[in-house]
Amino acid sequence: VSFYAAIGAGMSTSVGGIGPLLRERIIAQADDGAEVIGVTLLYDKVWMQRWHSWGQFYLDRVKAGDYLRRVLKEHHDPLHIKLFDGTEVELTVWEAQYGKARVFFLDNPDIGTIVYPGGFDAPPNTEDPNRWADDMRLRQSWIVGRGTLALLKRLKVAPDTIILSETPTIFAHDGLVKDAYTGDTLFKNTKYIFNDHTPLEYAHPVWPEASLERLKFDPKYYRELDTYQRDPQRVDITQLLIDACDGVYGVSKIHGDVMRSMPTLQKYASKIEVITNGVSPEIWQAASFTDFKKMNDETLLAKKSEEKAKFINWLWLRYKFDSAWKEDKKTRPIILWMRRVTGYKRLDILKEIVRNDRLRERLVRMNLCLLVGGRIHQQDSHSDRLVFELLDLIQKHAELENQVIILDNFNIWEAPQIFSGIDASIMVSDVGKEAAATGFMKAQMNGAMVIATPDGAVPESVIYHRPGQKVKGANGFEVAYYNGSPTPDSLLDALGQFRAVYDDTPLRIQYVRNALAQLDQVSVHRVSREMIAMCERLKKKNHVDNCVKAGC
Repeated sequence: VSFYAAIGAGMSTSVGGIGPLLRERIIAQADDGAEVIGVTLLYDKVWMQRWHSWGQFYLDRVKAGDYLRRVLKEHHDPLHIKLFDGTEVELTVWEAQYGKARVFFLDNPDIGTIVYPGGFDAPPNTEDPNRWADDMRLRQSWIVGRGTLALLKRLKVAPDTIILSETPTIFAHDGLVKDAYTGDTLFKNTKYIFNDHTPLEYAHPVWPEASLERLKFDPKYYRELDTYQRDPQRVDITQLLIDACDGVYGVSKIHGDVMRSMPTLQKYASKIEVITNGVSPEIWQAASFTDFKKMNDETLLAKKSEEKAKFINWLWLRYKFDSAWKEDKKTRPIILWMRRVTGYKRLDILKEIVRNDRLRERLVRMNLCLLVGGRIHQQDSHSDRLVFELLDLIQKHAELENQVIILDNFNIWEAPQIFSGIDASIMVSDVGKEAAATGFMKAQMNGAMVIATPDGAVPESVIYHRPGQKVKGANGFEVAYYNGSPTPDSLLDALGQFRAVYDDTPLRIQYVRNALAQLDQVSVHRVSREMIAMCERLKKKNHVDNCVKAGC
């Protein structure tokens, strides 16, 4: 299997933040004693970034499903599912072991054609590509939902809890739609938890009543909703899910507050809990830092330097830089700005810095190395154009050659090698738009400082440096908001503060130690414990409800 095939296969199982997060939660919860079953689709293709020889990128659709099928265990008795339009599809079932947990992949190449299908993925000569994409997403959603129920019946597993991660998993709630699984006795005691992952509109769909009827929704679940009574053509699906589920949680304290303040969700404020995201130390933390509490300052700095040297060597080989590049990076702090490329994550700020003479000069004087990149959706022409223009601008300014480096195909397979060696990580967003963010958490558990806006989960583990003040536990630098958005100058201010701390070796060591000290807060093991506790509360409530109904 080629290098790029391995990356493609990784992307087709863990694109975006939620994919790898679910993997890590499943493993952690199983380790903590829960019997965990994960269900997802097996995607046949994925979009990857490639490079032209003249230094520009392009998106290329590659086949990845075949590589996954080689390493998964096949269940030779397929599942047969009726779709909402009455047609029947056959699903091959594949299985993989994730730690102590079992994860099942439901495979129908005609429907699981690609991750996040868009109009560009439609077959040739499709009359309305965007309508095709909308329909394909619904079919994928139906399969992952009703397919989960069919699989549980096959396995004869009566689940205590089914966790619905984001709205596309809606059809895993047995009662919401009318079909063979509605009211099945296997699910009579099942509690449903909705886990929202983003406050943005694309993840909070609004459907007309005709779509709900087409998808066989039971009217009792939507006709009493505020949004339906105001306008049957604009039913808020997030409101429907929160109303129907037994529990719901956001993924950071700020995200919970944002959800509770949404007009359609305000009446459910007391129901919306928070379990802040976390990441796996076993996957993301370099072994060098496992015993950081026992290390003196000299040893800790040596370990950090060793990890940085290993990372620079890996990066040099991976991207085929020249020999002088490696020597140059040993003397510069390395900062990672590697996030999914979309408007509210504000990569455009870097473009403004590069384009403006005054701002670019400020950046160059700091003598940093920024590693930049992230995933772009094939339909997102705004982000596509942004990265294309940024590359073009960088190539016009020779002084940036070693200071701003664009990396392609950021992926779950290679990312741990990057986070182990960086000095700092950037996390910026428009105010209230970031649900949690986890890249900065991976940086913290490797002793890297964080340069960030106070959004998402940042305030829960990042303690800001204040120039001229001694701040207990300081491990990061604030990118200030102006009218709800970060600015080029506020980012450069934070980078300048970071550079000053980096150049003060004793202070840098303390900030490295302070970052590592947040391990328990940013760890997925905390998340696992909180999720299991929530499930246990709901299970206990279920027992009390049954007892009352039985006249105890």
